[in-house]
Amino acid sequence: MRDDDPPRGDGETDGASNWPDRASLAVVRRVADREGASALSLPALNGTVDPDALDDLLDGRAGADGESPPDTGAESAAGTTPERTAWPAVTTSYDGRTVRVDPDGVTLSPDEPDWDHVSRIDARTDDVGAGVVLELADRTGEDPTRVRSELSRIVDPGALSRLNRPRANGVPRTGATVRFTALGYDVVVEPDGVSVGCTLRRLRAGGNVLVVGSVPDAILDSAGSRLLEGDDGHLFALFDREVGIVPAQLPLGTAREATVLAHATAARSAASTPTAPDGDRSVPGPAVTDVGGDFETVREAIEAELAEAEEGVRLCVASLRPLVEAREPAAVREFLVPLCAAVRDRSALAHYTLPIDRESAAVRAIEPAFEATLELRLEGATPEQRWHFRDGDHTTEWARLER
Repeated sequence: MRDDDPPRGDGETDGASNWPDRASLAVVRRVADREGASALSLPALNGTVDPDALDDLLDGRAGADGESPPDTGAESAAGTTPERTAWPAVTTSYDGRTVRVDPDGVTLSPDEPDWDHVSRIDARTDDVGAGVVLELADRTGEDPTRVRSELSRIVDPGALSRLNRPRANGVPRTGATVRFTALGYDVVVEPDGVSVGCTLRRLRAGGNVLVVGSVPDAILDSAGSRLLEGDDGHLFALFDREVGIVPAQLPLGTAREATVLAHATAARSAASTPTAPDGDRSVPGPAVTDVGGDFETVREAIEAELAEAEEGVRLCVASLRPLVEAREPAAVREFLVPLCAAVRDRSALAHYTLPIDRESAAVRAIEPAFEATLELRLEGATPEQRWHFRDGDHTTEWARLER
């Protein structure tokens, strides 16, 4: 912020409803409005990035009302138009200010994500877009032609290559950073190179996973146990599961660090008293706190525990079934949104089990609250899994669930 700026909060955004016809013009006008100056008095954006490439990357990726994407006729399995993607996000320094432009609009002084899970790739071509395609093809095992087609749903590879190129007269541009997610990978394109990392690794540093499928609870528990791996503490919130499920899901040697919140609907018995994962009752099990009241009371208790826990704590909510059975889908999502936000704020990894089909209306209504969905099924007697990543709208192939 400059000394002569009026007081304001950082991260101030002009939504898509305030966009002119071109994203490049939106950037210039946003900065001009902040400075109380004419757009014509600002430096040419062409010295920073290629304006046409910026337009090709962003224009048409946000609806005119700021709520929905352009009507493509595509519908989800639930019969509703999918929510628009948040990518790509382009961040640059323009006229001494940090500016981000994405499908939501233009933001000054943005809070940028810390993507320390990505690593620099070796350039195999001078064409940035082609390099990203080749790297994603290698990592996914997909044909480059299919990768380019999938990538084009999210970002224009050609525009990606042109954005930071020198001007026609050979003068270099200061450039911009582009972030997006595609095919289960996070990509960062900077003026001096490209970095790529697995989206699931990012979620492990702070995210929410919905675990669904019409499968036995034991399979849900088996899948969830992998998401509990970590040594930063473990928290369980039980709505309809016995506390006896806890020890078997914990990594060996971590029973003492686990905290369990059991709602009044969660069954309790002497037989279900938790002990150490190895079954040795001489070793203390996790601490259990019974929480009465309504669902909101349990959520407040979870949020209070998160606030006191170390960053990176693992949270298991088992299960959402009572909540889904008691409330309308919109009310369930309203319950989940602040809890998911608290998880992200604490850089925690949370998973929430729900033993019903992903195609159900109840699941489709609440999925947007989560960064990813882990879907389970039984193929004969073999449990299988596949991931659905909200960022980039990517679904993996079915694979055997290793117990």
